[in-house]
Amino acid sequence: LAVRGDGDVGGNTEVKRPAVVTELTCLHGDGCNSGFKHHQLSRALPVKILRQYEKMRANVSLEAADIPDLCQCPKCDFQAILPLSETVFVCPECSHRSCRRCRSEPHGSTPCPPPEDGAQTKARTRTEEARTNALLRRCPRYPRCKRRFVREDGCNKMTCPCGAWVCYVCRAEIPRSVGYDHFCRTPHCRHKKCGKCPLYWGFEEERREARLIAEA
Repeated sequence: LAVRGDGDVGGNTEVKRPAVVTELTCLHGDGCNSGFKHHQLSRALPVKILRQYEKMRANVSLEAADIPDLCQCPKCDFQAILPLSETVFVCPECSHRSCRRCRSEPHGSTPCPPPEDGAQTKARTRTEEARTNALLRRCPRYPRCKRRFVREDGCNKMTCPCGAWVCYVCRAEIPRSVGYDHFCRTPHCRHKKCGKCPLYWGFEEERREARLIAEA
């Protein structure tokens, strides 16, 4: 995931999954893998991405500490210590309530539901992967450029690190001669007559569409 602070997604700093790496390192092709100091990251990354990165590192450190009373929110992944005598975990971050054992909705004295079988796990995994793929975009210059990214904020005109301008809606490369003219900037337009992509697309709408695609 590469993020540019000007509202487009691009740049040359990668944030990978915690299972792969927990520190941002130099991406120069000469093999340098030096890390970045916090003040450097705070200057290069948008505030939202920096917070996500710091949260990821904190979660990984907590998991490595193997604290027996540690609970994790199933909604936002925030972790906190909960006394063993308490069965309901109320997340300090998002206030979501969950059972500390099965991580589902609190169910009082009712036993936790049985764990998923293999078929249920595969079905859930397929749904989650489909939802993620619905949000991911691949650079239209593939296979020359193999980068994939997700829009975090800003408009639908994205900039890949390779220099390509990408429309987040139709996923096509935007020619330099076209630029923002690729998008409709008429307020309240439904884009059926103009035939253009919207410049701004609400994140809730985007996530809802991804969910519908995954559940189809």
